[in-house]
Amino acid sequence: KYILRRKNVCRIITTTKNLAELISKEFPNIELRVAKLSASLPIEFDNVVVEKFRRKNLKGKNFKHHVGYTGALDTIGLRGTDLICKIASVTPNVAFHIVGGEDETVDFWKHFSKDFNLHENIFFYGHWKSSDIPLFLFCFDIVMAPLQRKITKLAPTGMGMSPLKLAEYLSYGKVILASDIESHRNILTAEKDSILLSPADFKGWSKSINELLQNPN
Repeated sequence: KYILRRKNVCRIITTTKNLAELISKEFPNIELRVAKLSASLPIEFDNVVVEKFRRKNLKGKNFKHHVGYTGALDTIGLRGTDLICKIASVTPNVAFHIVGGEDETVDFWKHFSKDFNLHENIFFYGHWKSSDIPLFLFCFDIVMAPLQRKITKLAPTGMGMSPLKLAEYLSYGKVILASDIESHRNILTAEKDSILLSPADFKGWSKSINELLQNPN
């Protein structure tokens, strides 16, 4: 409302159709355009650089397979950190890496994960420079986007999310497991560039991870 009071505003651009529909209900006379998130060509890294990074920074080297999440963390479960911990508890042969989050938030999830880290396969890294994230992605066999649709005071429908991390995942050609929510379906195509799964079915996520690792193609 504040923005639209400015006389030089001519249109609103959103990244998802969901968000455009929500805005149009409140402001039917404003011009709206949807500009979907796009994926750029990935940065190319020397294999020597990647291996050096892996040796120095990747935890859980005793595991053959690695699944990762990169991005912000919260303490209300919106970004699905609790789901990752539950998946790890029933997937003993895979290391799960959670890259991102401020110290206090990481400590919260480390404490939460104690009940699920039965196989010592959950690893937290905290906040890293954005330039380091591609190196982490190169180390992962599969990446996760476990965003949850949660209703909050500032998001009463839970449908206005813009999952920015998907563009980065797509840019590096990673195998994506994502929660089946409206915002993800705006960007991903199930069974083509991703596998979309129930946001609450952690056993289903574990099953998909094992199937993907057995069939890399």
